[in-house]
Amino acid sequence: MSAERLLRFGTGVWIALVFGYLILPTLIVAAMSFGRDDVLRFPPSLFSARWYVAFATSEEWTLAALRSVAVGLATAACATVIGTAAALALVRGRLPFRRALELLAISPMIVPPVVIAVGGYGLFVRLKLVGSLAGLVAVHTLLAEPFVVLVVSAALYRTDRSLELASLSLGAGRWMTLRAITLPLVAPAIVTAALFAFLTSFDEVVLALFLVGTVATTLPIKIFSGLTFGVTPIVAAVSTLLVVVSLAVIAATGWLAAWQRRRHLRAVA
Repeated sequence: MSAERLLRFGTGVWIALVFGYLILPTLIVAAMSFGRDDVLRFPPSLFSARWYVAFATSEEWTLAALRSVAVGLATAACATVIGTAAALALVRGRLPFRRALELLAISPMIVPPVVIAVGGYGLFVRLKLVGSLAGLVAVHTLLAEPFVVLVVSAALYRTDRSLELASLSLGAGRWMTLRAITLPLVAPAIVTAALFAFLTSFDEVVLALFLVGTVATTLPIKIFSGLTFGVTPIVAAVSTLLVVVSLAVIAATGWLAAWQRRRHLRAVA
């Protein structure tokens, strides 16, 4: 076996080991979620959808899931609007200290969530937002906005600006050019950013614990409480559903990226 083939074989084995190490715990939890026993057991003695039915028929779990979905959708909407506007200003605008403003826009991604939670708790107390879903949407928007800025900015940098200049030269104003040219060109990136913003909010637990607690329990808080005060198989079932939702969002973003790439190649051709 040549050195190149040996290196390729070793790389493949290493990738398989890392992939197995990362995915195996999730597969084990998914298998345990289909057990019929009242305790977590691997492998399950009997397979059943009992705990998925228990989740669907439990008022506490379903309300927590609906809160998470509502907060995630509101966060995605707010973060997409704010992040897209910021990306347009940073990429297409002529702002002073643009590099510093870019770092400021993505700084919530760098700061640990627990620091944001501790720092924002005092402000939320003064504004009487502790325990409210509106406050949770606000802080989740802060956490998700950097993803929107990065994704939309990357799309704007890849977009051929000559199309916008042609629109302006033909008499269209800046707002019409933005509405008819720029936004349609980066629409797939905006949708992808919105999906990432939703997923960021839907899976977040640290900020929710600090700022909402048990007043308006979201799904991650409910899972955390279930893990803290007694693990039941319903937690495994809900965790598996969260993994499925995350994979669906990732698959949707991948499809959007591929569709945007094909459209760009057709436009160039």
